[in-house]
Amino acid sequence: MADGAPPSRLSPPTRSPSLADLIDRVPREGRVGRLLAVSRVGPGASHAQPARGRLVLATAAALACSLVADAVLVAAGKSLFPSTRGFSHFRFFDYATLTVIGVLVACVAWPLVTRLSYAPRWLFVRLAVLVTIGALLPDAWILARGEPPKGVAVLVTMHLAIAVVTYNALVRLAPVRPAPAEEDDGGSGRPEGLGAPREALPGSVVDGSVTPASKGGAAERRAAWVLLDCLVGLELLLGMAALALVPFGRASAWIPSRGTVTYLAHSVAGVALAVGSIWLVAATRGSSRIRRIAALFGFAGVVLAGLGGLLTVWHGARLAGAGLMLLGGSLAGCAYLTPLVEGPRPAPAGEAGSVAPPSGDGCDQEAAQH
Repeated sequence: MADGAPPSRLSPPTRSPSLADLIDRVPREGRVGRLLAVSRVGPGASHAQPARGRLVLATAAALACSLVADAVLVAAGKSLFPSTRGFSHFRFFDYATLTVIGVLVACVAWPLVTRLSYAPRWLFVRLAVLVTIGALLPDAWILARGEPPKGVAVLVTMHLAIAVVTYNALVRLAPVRPAPAEEDDGGSGRPEGLGAPREALPGSVVDGSVTPASKGGAAERRAAWVLLDCLVGLELLLGMAALALVPFGRASAWIPSRGTVTYLAHSVAGVALAVGSIWLVAATRGSSRIRRIAALFGFAGVVLAGLGGLLTVWHGARLAGAGLMLLGGSLAGCAYLTPLVEGPRPAPAGEAGSVAPPSGDGCDQEAAQH
């Protein structure tokens, strides 16, 4: 290097454009631009991406609930239409494989839609309708080839159930998050480059004041816990009705020949309770410790009850399954009752929602009295 020559600097590596960057560069005057505008795809999103943990939870919930819905619908179809018992598409491996593939595709599509669209739920529900219509085309094809119409009708119902379950699991358990507040350094005294301050948790003390609890958070509402407790009570009542109406010594079968309506109502209530318990575990992540523990214990009770329900299908394990259902239901009921009987938090001194800082004048008056 010659004397006096400036040192050479390495140029920063160029970042390859992402799909969102390429979409932003599309001119809005052309056909593609107008199509993107109609589909609400492009810049202008005012939301952040769903949390990864929420996406994993929503994917697991969608898979589990979709497979349970498939099994219930297949069992109901065989019970209502005995001629479909030998229907080849009612084999568990066949419909479970297609269900898992379809649900995973939807779970991958949801974060892509939230990244590319400024109205993700509006676009996602329309994509779900289009994909569901496309999934019905193979059903129409096998119907035209001579498959029984009753069996095909059950397959159509399964497609619709999977679409409803998967859509609601994704948009409710893994919703888009509010965009972070823009940085405002004017008068805030915050060093440049640190970004916007984090939002304080409800009930925490910031600058001498207590932040108000979120009124829109469903996890903090008593109605959510009351609803789950009512579902647990309904499950126990339907379970006792099933014991009275469904023969306990029946042969091993998914759907009994007697008391079918009560048995299916018991199963549907159990699926609703399972979805609610999963949602509550996710919704109470920012709540108090007792609420988080109660939600986890309630979920554990629902899992035990679900395992017991599966064991009641087989004749030899039916008694053990009934015991697990009673134990799990009682555990879930007590867990969901805990936040309802939790005592109210002590109100802070002074005005509601604020903590009065110590006043120097008050200290001087107290010293003068002494």
